[in-house]
Amino acid sequence: MVEVYDDRFLITSFGGLPPGLSNNEFGIRSVLRNPLIADLLQRANYIEKTGTGIQRIKDAVTALGKGTVEFKYNENWFDVIFSRICEESSVKSSVKILELIKLNPHITVSELAQQLDISTRAIANHIKTLKNENLLERVGADNGGYWKIKS
Repeated sequence: MVEVYDDRFLITSFGGLPPGLSNNEFGIRSVLRNPLIADLLQRANYIEKTGTGIQRIKDAVTALGKGTVEFKYNENWFDVIFSRICEESSVKSSVKILELIKLNPHITVSELAQQLDISTRAIANHIKTLKNENLLERVGADNGGYWKIKS
């Protein structure tokens, strides 16, 4: 199932991780759901190689430099969430981050992500941009420090 939202694409595959693949092995080891079909597709040069997809997706999103990818799963479903960073959405998020920091200079990245309902990686990207634009500064250590909004 594919869902398209203003800020993300969500791809859901029902069935969860394949049997024999643990959470710790996700993205590292490959377990085929149907080895006969995979073998046929590989011999027909339709697929390159098994076990490389997750890392290739992460690398492609990083190389693009826009948005993030996140994987969520349990025994019943598997989600791939691609965030979309469009200018308007990005500006709104940055403004909201500054508003939340103004209310609580000690707010954490995780708390910002939770309140904005976006990933911590997206928050980190916004903060990096705000710092580069000389609008935000971190005073002190990550733990125990606080945010300072620059004028």
